Amino acid sequence: MRICVLIPSYNESRTIGSLVERLKSKGLNVVVVDDGSADPTAEVARQAGAYVLRHEQNKGKGASLKEGFRYILKEDYGAVITMDGDSQHSPEDIPKFIKEAANPDLDMIVGNRMSSSKDMPLIRWITNHLMSSLISIICWRNIPDSQCGFRLIKRNVL
Repeated sequence: MRICVLIPSYNESRTIGSLVERLKSKGLNVVVVDDGSADPTAEVARQAGAYVLRHEQNKGKGASLKEGFRYILKEDYGAVITMDGDSQHSPEDIPKFIKEAANPDLDMIVGNRMSSSKDMPLIRWITNHLMSSLISIICWRNIPDSQCGFRLIKRNVL
């Protein structure tokens, strides 16, 4: 299965280059959607080896993800891994996602920041915990961190 990493980014020029380089060193294709950054995020990502899509003005993370998903569908990838451009998510965890994706019963795999949430503000921890509990009940499946942006999503879900 061909997998691509999608990174929606806004003013991430300080971290995006090294993140893209780490991903490329693992043989991964990387798409960065620069959401109207005022800094050189797009150029830094491009120089590091990413394919860059750019919004002229800020449209929000959701619009950036949609734009990236359209590109990934057009390029016929079997799955996409989404991650943030601020290096909050570790590329070293990607093999775990890919291993789990071999299970045909799993269409989406969501990362979990809640196991190491000591740096998370209390109100965010409470909100994430409540929402994750509610979504877990609705889905009849334990989803400890439903708000985590580090995900593997198979093509059929897009």
